[in-house]
Amino acid sequence: MINELENVDLILEHITSLLTSRFDQLLLEQLGIGYSQYKVLLLFSGDNIIKQNLIAKNLGQTEASISRQLKIMTSKGLITRIYDPKNSKSKIVNLTLLGQRIRMAAKDIVLRQNAAIFEEIQTKNQLSMNQGLEELHSYLCRVGKHNHSL
Repeated sequence: MINELENVDLILEHITSLLTSRFDQLLLEQLGIGYSQYKVLLLFSGDNIIKQNLIAKNLGQTEASISRQLKIMTSKGLITRIYDPKNSKSKIVNLTLLGQRIRMAAKDIVLRQNAAIFEEIQTKNQLSMNQGLEELHSYLCRVGKHNHSL
């Protein structure tokens, strides 16, 4: 069993790199946003207000790297940022109406691309692969004490 897992980390890393590049290209071409900005938009599910530090935490990134993405998104009119009235060191991020529209369009692009990719994989393998990846994600979040929501 150990031998079968010898390169699993490298395979997962390579898959992530390939998917990120593909999604980045599609989203930039069709909507003018990058995959990093798409991941931020996804965090706004039902709620249009999130604290900046929670965005960083949920994406497993530093606040500085998230801040750069948020500046780009602010300049594109996708979000607004204000200081938290309860904590002047914290910023609150608000999704604009344009941001909501771009979020839905981007999600549709990613879902269609995922469907095209998975068409190449047999249905029984799709289900077991998705279940296995969800279990791996859940386990890694638990042992790493992260609360990343997808």
